[in-house]
Amino acid sequence: MTNSQTSDVVGRIFSSWKRGRAALLYGPPGTGKTHAMSELFSSLDGASVVTVDPRETANQALSEAHLLPPIPDPHVREWITFHQSYSYEEFVVGLRPAPAVGGGVTLQPRMGRLLDLAWRVSDPSDPIAAAVLCIDELNRGNAAGIFGELITYLDADYRADAAGGTNPLAIPMHLPGVGAASGNPSETEPLIASDGSRVALPRPWFFPHHVYIVASMNSVDRSAIPLDSALARRFDRIELRADPLTLARWLGLDSGAVDRARTTIRSADSANEEAWTLKSAEECAVLLLEHLNYLIGEDIGDDFQLGHGLLRPVVDSPARERWGALGRCWDDVLLPQLQERYQGRPDLLARTLRLADPPPSGPTLIAPDTSPLMGRTSGRRAQPVLLEGHPDAGRALCWLLMQPGG
Repeated sequence: MTNSQTSDVVGRIFSSWKRGRAALLYGPPGTGKTHAMSELFSSLDGASVVTVDPRETANQALSEAHLLPPIPDPHVREWITFHQSYSYEEFVVGLRPAPAVGGGVTLQPRMGRLLDLAWRVSDPSDPIAAAVLCIDELNRGNAAGIFGELITYLDADYRADAAGGTNPLAIPMHLPGVGAASGNPSETEPLIASDGSRVALPRPWFFPHHVYIVASMNSVDRSAIPLDSALARRFDRIELRADPLTLARWLGLDSGAVDRARTTIRSADSANEEAWTLKSAEECAVLLLEHLNYLIGEDIGDDFQLGHGLLRPVVDSPARERWGALGRCWDDVLLPQLQERYQGRPDLLARTLRLADPPPSGPTLIAPDTSPLMGRTSGRRAQPVLLEGHPDAGRALCWLLMQPGG
């Protein structure tokens, strides 16, 4: 992701925060979701502005003025990655064993990471005025269960007033398993904070306004847990899509060069290998991404496209080594991703790889004599042809671009 794109995404996150909304970066792998969030996270390390290099930013005015976070200083930040074992008890509040007075064990409430951040912001004795929480892979865990009743407080309308006044819509927080302090019903029983201190929350206690949340969500992963609709509608969804032109810029190509290469290969005679074999690995990489994503979008939807960041290894290779890097990227990244997306749809994968229509010379992308996609003639598992180091790797990939589409 370029500085220009990062600044655009960060600007949209800030816009959501100004409206009292959480932000959700949504898209397939390789589109820069975690990168943009990590850039924001790093930039908020005690900084009052998010600096963007104006030399690399299309929006000169925005970059020169900097991006001003809509959050008061000083602030703290946290990064959490959800996973299938992550729980409400780790995120909000849970009961943990602790030594009891006089011996034995008792269960004491312990703050989870979000509640701990919220308490710091609302604690009058703590100088922290705001907190930023970045959640990576939101749908890898049971997000609705992890948030619990805090789903309500993703909507700033139901939090404490931003200026410290009274918000008539604010809803007091009720924490399951946390009772009133003994002999003092105006406070909760003590909770253990992250620093080990014991904290009694006032009753009632209102979730503070200045807690800002941004999360990322993978649109492809079928093993992830679908996002609960009540939770999803409380996020502003910022879609990050695959962008072949971003890959072209990374590789030093302008749109004109890409257009000319596309015209060349589409107008070529399939019998004339010299005409349809691109001389540039850079052009082949961009058109390959464009073409595969066209087919994926038509077959199973745009949410399953391949992100331009998946070809970053080609960008990072010296120019003279980019054909090899593209072959390696195909072997290690692109083909496995295609096989995953087309799981259970071998006919579509065979069409995408042109297994029934091999090039006049050079390899097919899966050996047809062992492939179940072409009718199994052997008991062996289908073996992809490894393109890294193959003398005809470029020809095999360019052949894919000869079919209609894209």
